[in-house]
Amino acid sequence: MDSLELDIMEPKIDQNRFMETCFAMLVENGVVPKTCLMETDYSRRSITTAMYCYLLAKVSELLDTVFFILRKKNNQVTFLHVYHHAVMVFVTWTALKYEPTFALVFMGMLNSFVHIVMYTYYGLSAYPNLVKYLWWKKYITRLQLLQFVLVLLQFGTAFATSSCPPSKIMFASMTFNGLLFIYLFGSFYINTYNKRNKKAKINKESNGTNGIKEEFNEIEKEDNKNGMKTCKDEKAVDGNDYTSAAIKLNDKYCLTFNLQTKKLL
Repeated sequence: MDSLELDIMEPKIDQNRFMETCFAMLVENGVVPKTCLMETDYSRRSITTAMYCYLLAKVSELLDTVFFILRKKNNQVTFLHVYHHAVMVFVTWTALKYEPTFALVFMGMLNSFVHIVMYTYYGLSAYPNLVKYLWWKKYITRLQLLQFVLVLLQFGTAFATSSCPPSKIMFASMTFNGLLFIYLFGSFYINTYNKRNKKAKINKESNGTNGIKEEFNEIEKEDNKNGMKTCKDEKAVDGNDYTSAAIKLNDKYCLTFNLQTKKLL
């Protein structure tokens, strides 16, 4: 059988459908593979093609940093942003060159899905009329945190149970970076959303207190003009003798004063 016949019989991979191919492989072989799946040319080509396309995606994401610098958006060039994008390019290139493995396909698929959601949000936010409808930004960070947890669980299970586990160096690298990403993204979430919500709550309560004070001042001015006409002492002879006074600020707050039959001048 000549090489032409071998070429015809060997299935080809459409690079435009590599995501579909990877998903089919995950369905067929499971999230945690029992073998390396690198025994045949077809599976080896499928895995390396998917990893190569994923590497190109990571390189394009690294260009975000270049664009931020060119636009002088230095406040967005944070350690989290630069480290995350730079280390993903390095790790993906290293794995593709020295240790391509099916165990990384799950991470690539999940991470690609998260970035589709994230860049969809940023694309829609470019339209001013749609910004008010984009209330789900913080849930993207939650999705990223969930992604890191799932990847660590999947990769750790593959390292412990697979008959063709990833190397110790790759496992240590994935574990270190996964835990670091959880810490960095978790800190970002707390500083950006939890503290912002707490500050907004304090400002709201402060504004409510200021509103009560303003309303009280208005009522006090009105009472100074007209006099208090509430809670008279039954034994009082003078119409200006009072035992107490109550001022209703609104449906929620009411101020009560005990005057102890003190004569008002």
